[in-house]
Amino acid sequence: MPQYSQYMFNPYLINPAVAGSSDYYHLNAGFRRQWIGVDGSPVTFYFSGHGHVGKEHARLRWIHKNQNSWHHGLGFLAYADKTGGTGNRYIFNTYKFAVTYAYDMSISRTLRVSFGASLGITQIGIDGSGARFNESLSPVVFNSVPNLVFPDANLGVFLYHKLWFVGVSNYQLFAQRLRNTPYSDPTGQNQLARQYFINTGGLLRLLRDPVIDMIPSTLIKLSENVSPAPISADFNIKINFKQIKWGDNHLIWGGFSYRTQEGLVFLAGFRVSKHYEICYSYDYVLNYLQASTRGTHEFMVGYRIVPKQRVLSPSDFWY
Repeated sequence: MPQYSQYMFNPYLINPAVAGSSDYYHLNAGFRRQWIGVDGSPVTFYFSGHGHVGKEHARLRWIHKNQNSWHHGLGFLAYADKTGGTGNRYIFNTYKFAVTYAYDMSISRTLRVSFGASLGITQIGIDGSGARFNESLSPVVFNSVPNLVFPDANLGVFLYHKLWFVGVSNYQLFAQRLRNTPYSDPTGQNQLARQYFINTGGLLRLLRDPVIDMIPSTLIKLSENVSPAPISADFNIKINFKQIKWGDNHLIWGGFSYRTQEGLVFLAGFRVSKHYEICYSYDYVLNYLQASTRGTHEFMVGYRIVPKQRVLSPSDFWY
C-alpha cells in the first residue's frame, strides 16, 4: 500500500470508520514523491472525501440535536501508486477506487464509536519495459502483464472523544493473489498482504491565549507475510497554534514524526477562512538510502464544506 505522512490531517486515509465523524464534509487531494533521486521510487496521487448523513445541527452554539444518538457516514478514496523502473517508466502501476459506509453511534455523552467498511476495485499492471537488470546477470525476460482487476475491502473501528481517539483498521482484506500471470506463485509470494493500522492520540492544551495545543499520536503498521519488516511505527508530535483575535477560522500547525526503519518527518500547514487547508511534509531518510536520496515530499490541499450553524467537531481538537 502507499505510504502517507499526511494521515494526521486526513485519518480517513488509514481508517474507513473516520467517515462522517466530523461536522463538515471534507475533500482532500494529495501528491507524494518518495525517495527523490532513486530510480523507480514510489509516486502516489490520491483524492478522498467523506461526510455525515443524518447528523442534525441545532441552532444553539456547539450543539447537535442528535449528539446522543447515531448517524451515518459516507466516503470515497481514489489513488494511483507507481513504483519500480527507470526514468518515467514504472514497472508496477496500481489504481484503486473505494466507497465507504460508516455507522457512528454514541456510547456516552462525550464518547462515540464508529464502524466503517469500504468496498472497491483495484487494478494492477506490470510494465516490463521499465525494468533494468545488472549486466552480470543471466539474460532475463521480464514480460509485461495485462492489467489485473479485482475487488478489495477494508474494515475499521474508530473510538473518539474531543480530547483523544483510538482507531483500528484492516486493509486489503481479501489478500488477492495475482493469478494468471507469469509470476503467479502457489506459495503466495505474489499476493497482496493484509495491512493493519492502529492509530491513537490525544490533546494537551499548552496555552489558552493564544491557543497552543500539542497532539501526540502514534501509528503502528503491521503487514501479513512481509519479510523482513512486518511491523513499523510512527511517533508523532503536532502543534496547533491559533491566535484568538484571528477568529476561529484560522489555524497554523507544525510537527514532526519519527518513523522506525526510515527516518524523520517534518510537517507544516495552515487553514484559512474555515474552508481551505494546505499541508506539506518532508521525510528525511536515516536508513541505508540516505546516500542515494534527497528525501520525500508530500503535499495535500483540503476543502471543508461547513454547516451554517456553529458547531464543534471533536476532530477540530486533534486534526
